[in-house]
Amino acid sequence: AALHTLMPDLPAEQAGCLCVTEAGGNHPRAIHTALTDGRLHGEKRWTTLADAGDVLLVAATTGLGEDGRPRLRLVQVDAGAEGLSMTPMPPTPLLRPPVTPLRRPPTLLAAPV
Repeated sequence: AALHTLMPDLPAEQAGCLCVTEAGGNHPRAIHTALTDGRLHGEKRWTTLADAGDVLLVAATTGLGEDGRPRLRLVQVDAGAEGLSMTPMPPTPLLRPPVTPLRRPPTLLAAPV
């Protein structure tokens, strides 16, 4: 739903993946993938579930603004587009054993909505 808010023209039945992170991170100044003359050039480092998505929403720079800040655009790319390649990354262990179970229930910080 969040990606459909960013890209309202994205058909509701299509699964979109947000492609932002590059070798230097995901800060706007770290984005070097460029959109030039309607073509994308660059590499993304990590995209969650990219191999399962129908559409990739790729963050790309179009240069610097007058204020010196990067001008970024989201570009919709079909997951089967010519010239696109994906290399699976090794799994990232989010929890490493041993995981200690909670001895008491967690404290509710906000009332359910």
